Amino acid sequence: VAAGQFLQYKAGCVVSGAIRDSNRENALKHVGRLTLNDTFFIRRMILFHKIVYEHAGLLLRNFLEYNSSNTSSNNKGHMEKMSAVLRRSSSASSPSVLPSPSSPKKQNAGRPKIQLTTLEQDTIRLTFHLLLKDKIYPTLENLLSALLAQKPDFPIRSRMLLHRQLKLIGFKYRQTKKANVLMDATAIQAQRAVYFRKLEELRSSKAVLYYHDETWMNRNEEKTVIWFDDEGFGRLRNSEGKGQRLAISGLISLSGFHLRSLDMFKCDKVHSMDSKHFVEWMETTASTLPAEHGKATPIAILIDNATWHNKLAPESEPPKRAWQKALVADWLTQRKIKFELYMTKAELLELAFQ
Repeated sequence: VAAGQFLQYKAGCVVSGAIRDSNRENALKHVGRLTLNDTFFIRRMILFHKIVYEHAGLLLRNFLEYNSSNTSSNNKGHMEKMSAVLRRSSSASSPSVLPSPSSPKKQNAGRPKIQLTTLEQDTIRLTFHLLLKDKIYPTLENLLSALLAQKPDFPIRSRMLLHRQLKLIGFKYRQTKKANVLMDATAIQAQRAVYFRKLEELRSSKAVLYYHDETWMNRNEEKTVIWFDDEGFGRLRNSEGKGQRLAISGLISLSGFHLRSLDMFKCDKVHSMDSKHFVEWMETTASTLPAEHGKATPIAILIDNATWHNKLAPESEPPKRAWQKALVADWLTQRKIKFELYMTKAELLELAFQ
């Protein structure tokens, strides 16, 4: 009985057949709390308890049979109670339920998983919109710096964790616009081959190579890929347009940007660069570079095929369709192209464009 009570109150499990069925049902609730060592200990206690109970029952029966005839009236009540306990214990036919040993639960390796509360998720959303209000793009770096500046004990400490949490709470990382990809046509492949062949010739001649290009920047410039919240907010520019444009034209070489030839000016149109402006810039730059590298050093400026980079000389310009017939005839006469006087303007233009 002492062993059964010990198992019931200390180990949290009833395992003895001498204990009542109601307590055994209660023991099943505590089986999940037992470890493997507890199960082995309980089995040993069950074996000990069975041995003690069998010997105790045998001694009790012998005691009752021996003293049945010599029982006094004062001990008669005690003998009846002991006989009732013995019959109730021996009539219990249901075996005791033993918990099966279970292997220890495996623990996940690495850092514990971070579960943000609703307040912490709302803090991320609020910080996101505060950065937008201040005209700052809420990138991972800016958002993480703002969160840690407000709350140094914020559970997210890295950009990777912040990236995961932003997606979990409904944010998306996508492009503001999509650019079309040009087809790699055969003509473009041929031009590329000629370009690299000329480039190798210039390098073989020890020429100083400068690469030229233009770019434009708007006043309300924005990033092409940004974070959006679950309601679509995230862009800094709404409806005021792109704003005023600034054109930048410059050269770059292996030594870096050539600052003396850098050209920056405000644009009145979408593209304010024209052939006249480009030719003036080229003349100024062509006189600056030889003074730096020496007149004997070969210099090459590589430009792209922009429309304002191509300008025909006056004698090479074709006649325009808006010209009168007399002007088209004069243009053909200056270039010694034969024509008949009875030809129409359309026929003269066909001769000019042949």
